[in-house]
Amino acid sequence: MEHQGPPVFSLAGTEPPQALLELSVSGPRNGQHLAAGDSIPLLVAALQLHGYEVASKGAIEYSQPRWVQPFAYPVSITLPQLSHSPSTSELTAVDFHAIAQTADRLSHYDIARPRTPQDLALHRFFSGNARQNDVDAILDSMIGLEALLVPGSKPGDISYRFSLHGAHYVADDMSSRALIRDQLRSIYRMRNNLVHGNKYPEQAAIATARADAQDLLRRGLLRATLEGFPTPETFAQMLLGAGVP
Repeated sequence: MEHQGPPVFSLAGTEPPQALLELSVSGPRNGQHLAAGDSIPLLVAALQLHGYEVASKGAIEYSQPRWVQPFAYPVSITLPQLSHSPSTSELTAVDFHAIAQTADRLSHYDIARPRTPQDLALHRFFSGNARQNDVDAILDSMIGLEALLVPGSKPGDISYRFSLHGAHYVADDMSSRALIRDQLRSIYRMRNNLVHGNKYPEQAAIATARADAQDLLRRGLLRATLEGFPTPETFAQMLLGAGVP
């Protein structure tokens, strides 16, 4: 979460960030430069999936000691430049170990260049987080939620399956299913009103829909990353109560 305005308003020109993440990669002594750029987006993505808000204007890759490779290279990452919330969260060693394991699992997906609906769901979650515009973020999140919750969909009442699947898949327990179902219905209606509706929604309602959509997608994708993405059969078994939590 960086606190840096335009240079004219900045006392030092480049104020230090409030929090800094550094990733070190080691290798053989005769290796000139070991690229770590591919690991950085995965680790940042895992932090976001675990609910930690990350913001940055970019990342830089360099060698240590610097004389091995004197040049620094920019690393492309999809992140908001500023945090949406000024609050901070404590990150323990146990939490970070779980995040590292999630980052390892994310390496099996092509998030930057989606090739499957699973890749697309992850891609849209991270791009939605980086959006400054709430409407853009909702549309990204809805694409991700549909890819996650309605796999292999056929013509029919997608909105019904969308909210019902999500209520079973995202809820931590049975008591919260009705709330999540209602939230998903509301988000679905919001997307339809934004795209097709005659009366454009109020900004406060749009902001609420964005927060709900991103949180539900995050929770669903974290489960999918750790356990494997759900299939149509997964949801059929859930709705029948046949041994799937």
